[in-house]
Amino acid sequence: MNLGDFTSFEKFLTPKLIQVAYWIGIIMIVLGGIGGIVTALFSGKLLLLLMNIIGLLLGLLFWRVLCEGAILLFGIYDRLGEIKDGLQESRSVSNDN
Repeated sequence: MNLGDFTSFEKFLTPKLIQVAYWIGIIMIVLGGIGGIVTALFSGKLLLLLMNIIGLLLGLLFWRVLCEGAILLFGIYDRLGEIKDGLQESRSVSNDN
């Protein structure tokens, strides 16, 4: 990606940022989950430990789905642009005949 792409908005920067945010979010969720699990272990509460493990797994799953949904929106936009370009090309070919 060069400066022209950045200033002309021809290519989106956000999908790359979403990938970075995904990994930062994964690290934060895992650290928070480990903290909760350690706290539950030291308090000796089995239910709290189980809830922290389930919360960690659900948090990771939810974060993945959320990031995939955001990237999916940009993918849809790209495909719609390809369809539009294809329709314009087929119209110009049919007008030439």
